[in-house]
Amino acid sequence: MDHFLSLKKGHHESAESVYKNLNEQGHKMSLATIYRSINLLVEADILVQHSFHQSSWVYEINYPNMHHDHLVCLDCGEVKEFEDEQIEQRQILVANKLGFKLMFHKLELFGTCTIEDCPHLK
Repeated sequence: MDHFLSLKKGHHESAESVYKNLNEQGHKMSLATIYRSINLLVEADILVQHSFHQSSWVYEINYPNMHHDHLVCLDCGEVKEFEDEQIEQRQILVANKLGFKLMFHKLELFGTCTIEDCPHLK
């Protein structure tokens, strides 16, 4: 848990990366222990699990009342977080119009970077 709390907001980390970082710091534990611990944190709603790249899961701290969405580059894998109140309100309006009460949601938009400093453009 402390490892995730030390991450910058907006950072997403895999179980394998947590395992590597903790072992480099001298905390000897198995990858299975890392996965079990992460699963408990996800079940407790402390971490949020994402699959931005088809082959692996990444996790981030679930900050209460601080919702954000994600843009994911299909070329370089860059994940950018964003907040947009108009999108949030529009989702509520659509749900209400269709007779649906939203409990939670995740919005992940996939595309390619168009900025000059994107690693895949170099």
